[in-house]
Amino acid sequence: ATAAFEDAILCSTKNGFTQVVVPKGTYALSRKLSLPDAVALVGDASASIHAPSSSLDAGSTPSFDTLPVLKFPAGFADDAIVLAERAAVSGVAVVFSGPQDPKNAALRITGIGTSIQKVRIVNAGIGIYSPSEVNAGRVYLNQIDVLDAVIGVWIDFGLDISRFENIHVARTALTAGTYGLIFGRDDYMLASKISTSKIATGVEFRASGQGGGSISSLTAYESSGCTTGLSVKSGTRLSASSFTISAIDAAVVVSETATLSLSSAHLSSTGSSTVQVSGQAILSMSGSDIQSSVSTDHAVAVNGGKYVTITGNTITSNGHGVYFFAPPTRGVVVGNSFQLTNPSGRLVFGNFPGVVVDGNGSNQ
Repeated sequence: ATAAFEDAILCSTKNGFTQVVVPKGTYALSRKLSLPDAVALVGDASASIHAPSSSLDAGSTPSFDTLPVLKFPAGFADDAIVLAERAAVSGVAVVFSGPQDPKNAALRITGIGTSIQKVRIVNAGIGIYSPSEVNAGRVYLNQIDVLDAVIGVWIDFGLDISRFENIHVARTALTAGTYGLIFGRDDYMLASKISTSKIATGVEFRASGQGGGSISSLTAYESSGCTTGLSVKSGTRLSASSFTISAIDAAVVVSETATLSLSSAHLSSTGSSTVQVSGQAILSMSGSDIQSSVSTDHAVAVNGGKYVTITGNTITSNGHGVYFFAPPTRGVVVGNSFQLTNPSGRLVFGNFPGVVVDGNGSNQ
């Protein structure tokens, strides 16, 4: 069906950018589709993709409901759909018969103001990608399912407000080197209702270090079965709340010069310290439930950092509560409730001069 799609897209550009409407069905495509400025590819606009709380089971074959399916061959060595400035895709499934070449994307963004909604992507190298050389400001992603991609969503450079809502990224099996979502230098971006499952790193913020780093917000994030739930690094400045992360290794890692303000989170891990801070990072964590079930590790592990503030949390650990391997420049551990299941555990332990420790309740 490739020629028919190309003809319809050309027709749109010559007729006032009328929507290219894709009826229900399965369409075999052999070349990438390029959407020029302001052209919209629309399948079933009335479709309703689930929210993360009722997410696609990562172990099942997705049901495409009423979405038309754009089917590309296995090993497809190109991007499937390329969106120019203000182009849009909605109400379609983009499926590869077998894994796409991992260097390429199902949907590649090459301009500002693009919109991608109600889209399912299966077997992509990268589900949705905007590279570092493209300013992809004012991107809007909503109701997106990505199954078995190497990277689900990667927006590397956006210098204007973008919104990411109702996005679920999952794999049928956990694989090293995979990512749910990656955000680079994305200033003033807003993300909410995100979920990841069986991925090496669920969400990673990796500001490039240009200027003051990115300023971002992430709320209502759910993660299960990932090696690391959330990684915040480089110059990122992230405000986050309402998390539920159950990780194999660390639920939250804050490193380098990143800043994370986290509240109202439920964090747990089964293989390492639940929250980890290092480098010259800044962490402020309050009103959260932090659990570590590993006897040799701890609920919060601090290895340096610039400012570390841990207040008003419930901390459960089979090791120590907060372990300072190396002290931060300044720190506060105040007003937390500790539940330690290890008789040798301590509420706060290690090397922590310059850290204020006060008013913490305990079961010991």
